[in-house]
Amino acid sequence: MLCCDPESQQKAASVALLAAAFDAFPDKDYCLLTLPPDSPELPLLATFTRLVPPPGSSLVEVLYLCHRFALLQDFQVSTCCLCLIFHIKQGDIMSHVISHQHLV
Repeated sequence: MLCCDPESQQKAASVALLAAAFDAFPDKDYCLLTLPPDSPELPLLATFTRLVPPPGSSLVEVLYLCHRFALLQDFQVSTCCLCLIFHIKQGDIMSHVISHQHLV
């Protein structure tokens, strides 16, 4: 269990806490967080997705989910052009992407 000091709940401190949690558990890809429904909105929650309980659920607390890749700061997404389709099918797309060393 990791805890955040109420005085330092800025987004930067929250992201640092979450990064430390994923560093402590390198084999885990997800972090789940439960909060009472009346709890204040924390800056940390900007990184999480609120999950909707299934119909008939008796869950009282609010459940949030975060994937470790949500912490990535510097990445780019681009649309695939038709000229890359052949390379994708051949499995050698990484050698034809500009700055492919930055891909995760």
